[in-house]
Amino acid sequence: MVDRAHRERFGDAAWETLGLTVALVCRDAISSVDSDREWLNLGTMLQRAGVRAAELGDENDLAIEVLADFADGDRCRTIVERARALVHQRSETELTAMTEQAAATVDRECPDQSFRFRATLILVSMLADSSPDSPDVSSLADKSHKV
Repeated sequence: MVDRAHRERFGDAAWETLGLTVALVCRDAISSVDSDREWLNLGTMLQRAGVRAAELGDENDLAIEVLADFADGDRCRTIVERARALVHQRSETELTAMTEQAAATVDRECPDQSFRFRATLILVSMLADSSPDSPDVSSLADKSHKV
């Protein structure tokens, strides 16, 4: 299981933002923000990615640790529901600013993890966009881990 060293370093509020950022970068995979099915599919994909990340258990990889939080179904649903609400409440510019601020936090707190974190976000968003009806994350963590 993943060690929670990074969570402690970032603190609760910043950690919540990092998890939310993962869900927000996947918003392009949602063709209709009002589609319950598409948000459910996104949650399923993120939970599977989280399970795979938790199996890896790399406490030295911030992105893996953030993804591992999605393994908990309740937590995953909460994050996805929050992301969905924000998509309805905020402009695209504001959502982009939120994700940029989260990346800047990673740059500041863990500069050695910055590239890996951003690369993993890109991979997760591509995965979400590639197969919304049958998400397969079996190789996601392996790809992320080698970046």
